[in-house]
Amino acid sequence: MSAADEIQKDIEILSEVLTCIPFEWEGKQCITEMKQAGSRHWKQMEWIGFYAEFLIRRALANRPENSRICPEGDMYGNVSFDLKRAINWDIKTHPNTAHGAILNDCEAMDISLKNHGHHGILMICADCQYDATGEFKAWHDTLKGGTSPYEQDRKQRGAPSRRRKVSAHLTEARFIVFDSTTIQILSKKQKGWRNADGSPRREKYSISNAQIKNLTSTQHDFPSK
Repeated sequence: MSAADEIQKDIEILSEVLTCIPFEWEGKQCITEMKQAGSRHWKQMEWIGFYAEFLIRRALANRPENSRICPEGDMYGNVSFDLKRAINWDIKTHPNTAHGAILNDCEAMDISLKNHGHHGILMICADCQYDATGEFKAWHDTLKGGTSPYEQDRKQRGAPSRRRKVSAHLTEARFIVFDSTTIQILSKKQKGWRNADGSPRREKYSISNAQIKNLTSTQHDFPSK
């Protein structure tokens, strides 16, 4: 198979996997499911992204060996990509109301492109409902055993709390395959930002909604409500 054929095989396998995952996500149920399964990400505020990874990896593990995708991609420095077969793939879950999406570490994506010729993004788009009363956040904090040091520091600084997503309805998944030319149209974000532990964040690529649509090579639609 040519490189293009191998990448298309990746997309075909992942498209089949997407037919095996639920498309209506209730936050409390999803977080509890990850916790009970031993996932280390159930405490994360942005649970929808980690739940997508959780579901896709679980579905991939049940596939025949000759049509599997590795549930761990290449690692460059401290950046590990989500999946790999012909190329590395990142899984991103994107609220439809957002103006765009932050992708991954610029340097790591550039190395992935150099080593494999292409780099893939599986962009799962969703209509999300948000926590209007704070009840969901309180429930999640209680499940975690209290607020995190980062949350306590946020309160001391008087910084606003980000709204939690309480549910998500998946609308479509978009496969985007970057090469050395298309990667250059992306913006770079988060340089100079800080992580929760105070360490500096590495610069990441950013993609706009228009670019998501224009660069989509294959689209998988989920059932409508």
